[in-house]
Amino acid sequence: MVTIRPGIHRNITDDVIYNTFTLDEIEIINKIAGEWYITKTGKIRLTDRSKYSYILIKPTPVYIDMFNLEKELGVVFSNYSNLDIRTFDCFDKLIESHATWRVEKICGVLISKDENADEIVSNYIKSDPEERILISFSYNNFNKQNFNSYTMRNKFRRFFYKRDLFSFEAPLKKDIFFFGRKDLIYNIINRHKSNENSGLFGLRKTGKTSVIYGIKRALRGENYPPPIIIDCQDTSFNQNRWYEALYYICQKILEVIILKDNKIDKRIKLLNINNFTNKNASYTTEKFFKMSKTIYKKPLFIIFDEIENISIKTSPVEHWRNDNDFIFFWQSLRSIFQRNTDLLSYLIVGTNPYCLEKSTINNADNPIFNHLKPEYIPGFQVIDTREMVRKLGRRMGLKFDDIIYSRLTEDVGGHPFLIRRICSIINDIVIEYERPVNIDIEIYDEAKKIFRRNYNEYLYMILNVLKSYYKIEYEMLEYLAIGDYKTVKEFFDIDPSILNHLIGYGVISSNKDRFDFKIDIIREYFVDKKKLLLSNNNKKNCSKNNIIESNYSYSKQMKIFISYCRNDSEYLERLKIHLKYFDKKGMITCWDDSEIKPGMKWKEEITKALNDVDVAILLVSADFLASDFILEKELPPILLAAKKKGTTILAITVKPCVLSGSELVNFQFVNSLSDPLSGKTEHEREIVYSKIVNCIIEKHKNLDQSNKINL
Repeated sequence: MVTIRPGIHRNITDDVIYNTFTLDEIEIINKIAGEWYITKTGKIRLTDRSKYSYILIKPTPVYIDMFNLEKELGVVFSNYSNLDIRTFDCFDKLIESHATWRVEKICGVLISKDENADEIVSNYIKSDPEERILISFSYNNFNKQNFNSYTMRNKFRRFFYKRDLFSFEAPLKKDIFFFGRKDLIYNIINRHKSNENSGLFGLRKTGKTSVIYGIKRALRGENYPPPIIIDCQDTSFNQNRWYEALYYICQKILEVIILKDNKIDKRIKLLNINNFTNKNASYTTEKFFKMSKTIYKKPLFIIFDEIENISIKTSPVEHWRNDNDFIFFWQSLRSIFQRNTDLLSYLIVGTNPYCLEKSTINNADNPIFNHLKPEYIPGFQVIDTREMVRKLGRRMGLKFDDIIYSRLTEDVGGHPFLIRRICSIINDIVIEYERPVNIDIEIYDEAKKIFRRNYNEYLYMILNVLKSYYKIEYEMLEYLAIGDYKTVKEFFDIDPSILNHLIGYGVISSNKDRFDFKIDIIREYFVDKKKLLLSNNNKKNCSKNNIIESNYSYSKQMKIFISYCRNDSEYLERLKIHLKYFDKKGMITCWDDSEIKPGMKWKEEITKALNDVDVAILLVSADFLASDFILEKELPPILLAAKKKGTTILAITVKPCVLSGSELVNFQFVNSLSDPLSGKTEHEREIVYSKIVNCIIEKHKNLDQSNKINL
């Protein structure tokens, strides 16, 4: 292999340099040429008034060793006194104008006349964590007498090593830090081009939304119209009835058309909410789709993300969950799709494929049953893990031993979010080490222990889709974790289809009649959970020396009953997070109707749960008060228990409502009726949940205290 030495390529003549750069920039280039090999020069124009010069520099051995740089870096010169953030777009332009194999996309160098360049770049990266690593210099940095090769290297170290490139929480909108799944993206795009629909499902944090953004980028590169992305979790969409939802989709298409074409008078006239009734919404939508296609000459692509929010049985909104809106909505879209070749296709994305698995809904045929085949998002293979971890790690000064790539893949089943999370912990462990630093198996094992100890909420969040919607599958994992293969096989013999979700989600693997965890860290999660349960059952009097530390003994486990309306389930889930710690410690046991498993007699289960309840938590709203079941089946025994047994009632106002005439007016609320959770900030809501927990702790300390706790 040829060793790269500092210098300037022979094709870059003096005439080229003097016609492209200022005298100050030429002096800077000569200093850079003492450290790097300059391969190319050029100009970038963002607007008529925004023009920049650039060079491409190839790393010499010292930079290859420190930062694992293999491609050339783009160096942009900003010859303006004030650095404008639009200057950062130069790097995208530079990369787009060269072959993908040539220029490094993760990092670049910016040299500006602005003395505050470092601060501006730092603030910009804070506002956009997905921005590439930008090593910034001012022109004056190079003019100083003490500037030398170590000055430049130290600057690179500071910018490379200070960022944690593994710590992304949100979906990746840009291509800079996106790894793997390229085949998946192009398979979906090819189906779209062939007028086929697709479904993509996976556990939480598996990168589904990042794939959607990847599809958007890929279509843009092929000069296709951008996809219409519908976030079904957005209340501005899911609160609509089915015909209003079609209107919403057309509005989204119009936004794209406005960017493409100014001749939209007819479409604006057609796009009137009065044209979208339950009788003619389907006809109007089809007409609008056809008019839209005349602009693009290519089919529309509609992506429904978080589909469970408008699906039967899983939506938090009543008319999608229990009414026929789901049926009418998909009857309309499927009919439009079948009547028109190359007009549109759609991609359904979510955690829960339930909406595709039921052949009938409310005694009617499910319009999208067998209409498309659900595909599960695959986990990373070792090669994908290696590409991501090695590339990002080397930029941060972390050199991973090869064995860690396979261990990471096995331990988390190729789950990219969990891989990043563990690598981020590794970065924290070696934060004080001099870099580059070697990451061996001992450091990895330490990071894994920290993850298991401190980040169980991630595993809970990831597994919650199984616990909420596939309770039998979840129970099967509990048996598999403790090695009860006999019971697991009994599950399989009764209904072989229960494995489909677990295999599809990538949680387990199967070989004939043998099953095993594909994500080892989830097996450990269930094992620890079982140990905790056994500990709580065997040791009624917990002390500070027990496995679970406690400030006082939990000789009695309090029963908590939570009454709520399904429309308010978001408040229930957050409340349960606050109570979870004390549930784990054996202090309380919580019950709500999500505990009812398929096949159970729900009326009997609720009646049983209300027996001997110590605390009843009511999530009060207009929906709560309008529920016949709550008013007739749940509230009467709760109120009776409060009067006769001293059961504590803790009521929370979650949404505005009026209690006039209700017996609830006799009980004190944690927050006032005029100050519901829906109107509070996230921090203020957390304070209310904490007050509930404090009330329960006080109740536990003194179980014979009166019904009304001083809040």
